[in-house]
Amino acid sequence: MRSQRGDSAFELGLRARDEGTGFGGVVRNSEVIGSAGVVTPNAIGLIPCLTMVTTALLLLALLAWIPRPPLPALTGPYQVRHLLVPLALPLGMLALASGSLFGTTLAAGALLGWIGTFAERLTPEPIADPVDASGDMRIATLNAGDHRSKVSRIVAYLQQLNADVVCLQEVSAEHLAAFDEDLVDEYPYRAYQGKGLDGLALLSKFPIRSAEKLRWTGQLAHQFAKLNVDGRTLNVINAHPFASIAALGDKSPAAEDVRQIAALASQGEPTLVMGDFNSTDQTHAYHALESAGLNDAFRHVQGTFGPTFPVAWRFYRLPVPPLVRIDFHWYTDHFVATESRVGPDASSDHLPLESTIAWRREAVEELEQAASAPTAA
Repeated sequence: MRSQRGDSAFELGLRARDEGTGFGGVVRNSEVIGSAGVVTPNAIGLIPCLTMVTTALLLLALLAWIPRPPLPALTGPYQVRHLLVPLALPLGMLALASGSLFGTTLAAGALLGWIGTFAERLTPEPIADPVDASGDMRIATLNAGDHRSKVSRIVAYLQQLNADVVCLQEVSAEHLAAFDEDLVDEYPYRAYQGKGLDGLALLSKFPIRSAEKLRWTGQLAHQFAKLNVDGRTLNVINAHPFASIAALGDKSPAAEDVRQIAALASQGEPTLVMGDFNSTDQTHAYHALESAGLNDAFRHVQGTFGPTFPVAWRFYRLPVPPLVRIDFHWYTDHFVATESRVGPDASSDHLPLESTIAWRREAVEELEQAASAPTAA
């Protein structure tokens, strides 16, 4: 049935609904023709969808605050609010643009959830103690992505970086061969454990006194090394908890690895812990390391998000930009972080993390006193 103007009943129905919502335009063929004759995308049906999606995201995010959540696979990994609240926020803002009261409520709820989740992480921690500027060390960590990355780009990045200590995870046999051939000048001391998904590499300007593989749960291994830094012993832990911790949280066997790493790093010796933890700062793994007295370099300096994973088109070829920071630099109270930033794309599905760590003057004095104290007969 058509009107005298030749419009179909479907077009008349869309016009009536459009006039009721106050858009002031005529809908034809899934487009809105405004009063000025400008064609804009059709919003009819979009706002209800956004409203439903935002509501679902916020409800899932609320589960993260339940002490024993009923869906650990959803709430354990990245503490679901870490992802869902930020995703809900722009959707809530779009719903707000519709002018609906419910959309306004959703946007406000998402904003409050975002603030409640991240407020404590938004400001850097002040550097309170004087540092020994002569003892600065540039450090970096990068998940090299095994066969998924380009070896030449990884090598070029490490040459340009020219750090003092670098920890790499998921290094392939091709990576290791290239390191030995092309990075001798930049990193004269190198230690490797395994290859592929289980591969770990430590590159250093400082002599490596010892290096060993650590494996507690039968999943991925970790690397523990002792370096000679101007006569001081520096422990370095190259960590890579298995990805199951992202899905199971504290119920994953990899959570035991994190507890073991925290215990090893908190024995009173100068220690750096670097690596891909497959966990964000909203997880049990993060709090286990923090509770052990370790300090997060990026949070200390930046106090912002600094996502390192994923890299668009690299993680299962998904067009997803970096969303979360799962790569970390942890250090004991012997040090203080003076710089920390996310590095450039080096062809992996992770971005590198780069920091400058300085010895605390008080810690240096204590170490010197201990070294000069006479040993018992």
